[in-house]
Amino acid sequence: MLYLTPPYFKFNLKNIALLASLLLFFVVPDQHTEKFEDIIWTERDILYFKTQVSEMMNHALDSYMTYAYPADEISPVTCDIKKTFDMWNGNYSVTLIDSLDTLALMEKYDKYEKYSILFINNVNFNSNVNVSLFEANIRMLGGLISNHYVAKKLKKNKLAMLWYSKEFLNLAIIFADKLMQCFVIPGKIPFSVFNLKHGVMDTSNTSTISTAAIGTLILEFGSMTRLTGNQTYYKSVMDALDILWSKKSIYNLQGETLNVVSGEWTNKMGSLAGNIDSYYEYLLKSYIAFNDVSFYEKFHLHYVSIMKYLNVPPNFYRAYINKPEHLYNEYDALVAFWPGLQILYGDTKSAYKNFIKLESIVRKYNFLPENYKNDNLSYKKYYLRPEFYESNFYLYELTKSKTFLDVAVKAMVNLNKFTRVKCGFSSLFRIDKFPIYINKMDSYFLAETLKYIYLVFEKASFTKPILTWDEFIYNTEAHFIPIYTPHSQCPRNVTRLHFKHINFCCTTNLAYFNWVYKENELNSEEVFSAIIIRATFAEIMDHMLKTYSSLSDYMDHTNIQILPLYLDKLGFLVKKIDNDTYEIYETPGIIINNFNSQHFFLQLYQINMKFQKKYLLNIKVKNVDVIANRSLFGKIIKLGHVIEGNPHFIYKNYLCNTDNYSYSNNNIIVVKRGKCTFYEKAINAQKLGAIAIIVYDTHIPESNEFVSMLLPQVPAQQKTDDIKIPLVYVQGNEARKLLSVLVNEIDKNMKIENLN
Repeated sequence: MLYLTPPYFKFNLKNIALLASLLLFFVVPDQHTEKFEDIIWTERDILYFKTQVSEMMNHALDSYMTYAYPADEISPVTCDIKKTFDMWNGNYSVTLIDSLDTLALMEKYDKYEKYSILFINNVNFNSNVNVSLFEANIRMLGGLISNHYVAKKLKKNKLAMLWYSKEFLNLAIIFADKLMQCFVIPGKIPFSVFNLKHGVMDTSNTSTISTAAIGTLILEFGSMTRLTGNQTYYKSVMDALDILWSKKSIYNLQGETLNVVSGEWTNKMGSLAGNIDSYYEYLLKSYIAFNDVSFYEKFHLHYVSIMKYLNVPPNFYRAYINKPEHLYNEYDALVAFWPGLQILYGDTKSAYKNFIKLESIVRKYNFLPENYKNDNLSYKKYYLRPEFYESNFYLYELTKSKTFLDVAVKAMVNLNKFTRVKCGFSSLFRIDKFPIYINKMDSYFLAETLKYIYLVFEKASFTKPILTWDEFIYNTEAHFIPIYTPHSQCPRNVTRLHFKHINFCCTTNLAYFNWVYKENELNSEEVFSAIIIRATFAEIMDHMLKTYSSLSDYMDHTNIQILPLYLDKLGFLVKKIDNDTYEIYETPGIIINNFNSQHFFLQLYQINMKFQKKYLLNIKVKNVDVIANRSLFGKIIKLGHVIEGNPHFIYKNYLCNTDNYSYSNNNIIVVKRGKCTFYEKAINAQKLGAIAIIVYDTHIPESNEFVSMLLPQVPAQQKTDDIKIPLVYVQGNEARKLLSVLVNEIDKNMKIENLN
């Protein structure tokens, strides 16, 4: 049934002005895009956004607990139990289990403990209902595993759950054994539907299974083997995965569905959409979680073919796996997961191109429709899906770009504006006209959609969360799956696929993009970062590290024209700055590790520290310190020297000329990067009487440089003797920190000093 019901709002009155101003930007998006992009989000804004998403979680979950618990889902418009039955419902309070780890992430520890006790004491896995293996696995089993680790972490940090032993794990064992009933024939493909009470009852009606249903079990079942020591969980899933792998076409593409008994394809269409999407996701994430390179090898072969036949950025295609010619260009709500997975893989350029196309559709309709084919809105519904926001989170985590922060803000506003109803948030019947509600709020809205939006704001905030969750990767329902240490054994011995020149070993990825090496942790059992490089040429690294005492020594003894040829094979671009200084840029590629790489990257990090100390400056406003880079021209601020003055913040402009600017005698001009050269900005600031100029850029470059800083410079032939003031450059998070202070403070005094 469809409903025309006004959305319900519940906002803190003291913040209503900010919300009202935000809503204005989305009434006529095309007219306000530029204005919206010029907004500088302060720390206060970010904390407010976190609070609002947290309130949205309260509104959705409290409504469910009041009007629908212990049923699986709520009808949010009519405020009652959902009447229709879907195969992800098992009469086991799926909305509650899907919500718990989101509560922990949002630091609602009292509510987490209260609802955990309620769930543990009342859940029942013995109803006479048929459920989907796929949905039951990712939602219920994934939720139980996740909350076992969450409860242990809260207990360890004495935040909640002090009584916890293994209650969630015990439930996970019971439920995993229920799922094992789908493996009717050992060593074969599982059936896709089973009865919670009686197991697989009618094999004739459940003989077709999707590729996703087979491939989206390994994270959860592998975790169960890790937790219990029971190899049956892992072996059953791996046997099925091996059968699926053997069915791929000569083009390394998989179809969408096959027959459980015969193992033959029933749908030979290849795509990145539903029925197959999370199969690819779990191959890469299982490599990260379990240190088993066979998952990476499979994913890599698929990826090469996908980028040739199914995804030519920014276009997504369907194609027959045995004759992979592009059939038609199609976007749907589920393919939106792909840019995020590309970020995990390291192909940042393709991820960005794909995401921007999807974002253009969202900008037009406020949400990503279920289907968008050949540039036409072919299926107009929106089911509160998370995939677009999931990819946005990974892109923001990697780049810290305001572009993706803006997407999260728009998501928060649009969900409240168009989908919020009295008892939660409702799916939409069509997105091209005024809201028509479907009276449906799937549990994944609380597990994923709100979680991924909240995570962007958490990563954007300078306020550290009480707990971090970087030791986990997310399953396809955004539940926490632990990443195991590199010193644990691979789950099983495998026959390796051999790639020329590439030396694989068991690896892990603790925090995907945090290139941080801590000296006191070098001998710990945890790896410190993902290593994203094109390929590891072991013989080159061996030569460098055995012939010379350090990489720095190697650089000193190597012709700078030859060095880039070596490091390019390791995935880096090297630029010489002066006689003893280099910029080293990371470039996209594959996630890989080997016995030398930690030592190698540690030396890169140490070189970077030496490099930074030579060029870093400190900007101080009030009690806030901001790290900045000096330019390669203009006045040099020497060690111990300080430039002090009042900041003249030129908002929304670039100082590419001096027209219409007031004289800025003895002030420090702060201006945005772009539109003209650093030299032009500096000469214009000097004409206005400034004693220094700070150029800022809140974006982190798409190249995601690892060991690099941008040093403002001019072409070699250009004279710069006429620049008598220093030019200072601030980028990324440091720029955002500076702007947050400048926007919030009225009376300011600024110092620029060299502390090295």
